[in-house]
Amino acid sequence: MKAVIQRCLSASVVVEGETISSIGKGLLVLVGIGHDDTPSDSSQLIRKILNLRLFDADAEPLPAETSTLPDSAPSSIMPTVSPETGVAEGSVSTPVKERSRAWKRSVMDIDGEVLCVSQFTLMARTEKGSKPDFHQAMPGPSSKPMYDDFLVGLGKAYKPEKIKGGKFAAMMNVSLCNEGPVTILLDTKSSSGSSTSNSNSNSSRNGSVSTSKAPSRVCTPAIQELSLKEKAERGKEKARMTKERKIRAKAEWEARKKGGGDQDAQIMTAED
Repeated sequence: MKAVIQRCLSASVVVEGETISSIGKGLLVLVGIGHDDTPSDSSQLIRKILNLRLFDADAEPLPAETSTLPDSAPSSIMPTVSPETGVAEGSVSTPVKERSRAWKRSVMDIDGEVLCVSQFTLMARTEKGSKPDFHQAMPGPSSKPMYDDFLVGLGKAYKPEKIKGGKFAAMMNVSLCNEGPVTILLDTKSSSGSSTSNSNSNSSRNGSVSTSKAPSRVCTPAIQELSLKEKAERGKEKARMTKERKIRAKAEWEARKKGGGDQDAQIMTAED
């Protein structure tokens, strides 16, 4: 799963001229669901969204430093202390400083809201040609239940009344006031490879050179079994998508054969 997280002061979703969802201070999250995503990806993304510290805490003022006359000075020239400020009259006071408190609080810490909008175009591939390819996105009939479960999961992990959503498969006008701006990209499929790339870059800085092209991995029976299950699931998904394409092609061919009488029949597509 992929997500674009934006820290906002406000955000809203309008469908056909009607505002169906709106939030105040919090997060606007655009979520893309891939054809090979599982509930595990959803749980991982929920934890990350709710715990990311994207908000500032209240600044902590540091005590002001003052310089006054020494205690040994004659009483006739000792300054008078102001009862309102507690600072001696005529003393020199430095400006009050504040300790930096950026990136200290999550959306739950500030009791903020979350507006989550389905965004299958996040799964687009643009390596070839100028037209985006959306085949990596999960088909609508499968992704809608997963999107609904994702919203429910956010509510259970936080507060249901703080979670808002868009309208699945609708043409939406999404607006926000991005505070910062602050925008974070998340991808559950790339998290496993980040530690490897970081360790490789650190070894390069230290001057060490790796002789192997890829880090060695111990393939345990459990890992082998997991790999076989993943291959089997991907094979089933590929077969299902192939079957859907054949059904669509057959339906379109029959509609053209009948002279356009059934061309308006609803055909299941891979878009949400």
